[in-house]
Amino acid sequence: MSELQPGLDAERLQSTARDIQRDHGAEAVEILARTSRARVVTFELERSGHLAIESQGSQEVGHTVRHNAGGRWGAWSATGAPRSPERPPPTASGQLVFPDPRKIRELRAMAAGPEMTSRARVLERPLLGESDARRWIDRLVETVTTTLERDAGEAAPSFHLLGRLEDGAAESLLVNSHGVVAPGRSRVTGVRLEMSLGSRSASTYLAANDDLPSGSALALERLVGELSLRHSARRLDRAEDATVLLRPPALAPLLARLGSRFWRPTGTDSMTPPDESAGVSLWDRPDLAAGFLGGERDGEGLHAQRSLLMDHDGVHPVVPWERLAEGDDAHLGFRWRASWRELPRFGPSHLELRFDPEVPERCGDLEHGVVVVGLRGGLASDRGDLLFDALGYRVAAGERTEPLRMAVRIPEAGLLARLDRCSGEVETHTLPTCAVSCPSAVFEGLRLEPPSTT
Repeated sequence: MSELQPGLDAERLQSTARDIQRDHGAEAVEILARTSRARVVTFELERSGHLAIESQGSQEVGHTVRHNAGGRWGAWSATGAPRSPERPPPTASGQLVFPDPRKIRELRAMAAGPEMTSRARVLERPLLGESDARRWIDRLVETVTTTLERDAGEAAPSFHLLGRLEDGAAESLLVNSHGVVAPGRSRVTGVRLEMSLGSRSASTYLAANDDLPSGSALALERLVGELSLRHSARRLDRAEDATVLLRPPALAPLLARLGSRFWRPTGTDSMTPPDESAGVSLWDRPDLAAGFLGGERDGEGLHAQRSLLMDHDGVHPVVPWERLAEGDDAHLGFRWRASWRELPRFGPSHLELRFDPEVPERCGDLEHGVVVVGLRGGLASDRGDLLFDALGYRVAAGERTEPLRMAVRIPEAGLLARLDRCSGEVETHTLPTCAVSCPSAVFEGLRLEPPSTT
């Protein structure tokens, strides 16, 4: 796949866009064409030692078209090369706005910040072979058995592990009738793991841009550890305020919820920035090489840029390109496509919780308090916070003591204002809406309550 495929020819796509304009009276047209190849390896492991593995490969060519016509807009996706349809799908009322390079060049803020350099793309590397997949799966199997023996010994209940390994390479080309021509290349390897231990189950997903996700064994070890912890955890019986350390698997979904507020018109109105002494900032980093979103171009073909969302100086809202006016001090936010079949959505691509290296004295592990390894739920309460069921354990004098099931109240808008220090290495977690890179973090004065489940 070192050369663009026949369907990914800029002149041909622009000609097709003109055909759609002519045939259907469209004022503006956008076409995204994509060609890809992929291999999927699925496996299933039971405690008896039975391991089943299946592998299959595929190739795909597809496209998505959006257009405006007479105050209405329409969109469709199909396999094969794009063409002007005899009968386009029904349209909806309203008007789409497509990027116009002539207007974008007039926006000074559009060019603010350095343009990202090209990331290395290993499109030519062969897709994952069965022997490589088998060696990788064998390492995961060893992780499961070793972790269960360590945490539960002979008392470990029966388990069932399902895994799906996807390795894919793709090239794309986006054009619109205003003159945007945006080629793209990507390579993503994703791993989904689902495990049942007795009557309890949990799952996780990892993705990387150029090789097998390096944290797969660690993620699986934590998955097994979380299920073992659920098996032995005591229910918290009374409410208390505590110093809480959130591990990355628990913190990442919270940051994703918090980050999405920056892409809403009034989402940042009640946010409280972190204290300067914490040395922390929140960024959107489409240039980071992980996850299924991000890259040099966004879902509308614009050059993507880093965006500072929040630091001790305050909150920095983001706006779409069409609302960014001359002299506006807001940051530019982007629209991303979760897949070629889906329309662009306005939101974060890869959130990064960054700590200032000049504040090393505020980094450290928890001596006394509660460590939370996983959160579930997230119901909004009348107090303006979110209530999660949580799993974790107490820490005394730096040592792990009793495992706990509890509920924890999270002040979403003021989350970073409660942040005291970081702990451990940065980890990247791929979530349904974006990727998040963060270390563990210690928060002061979070409210713990008995869990909603018995």
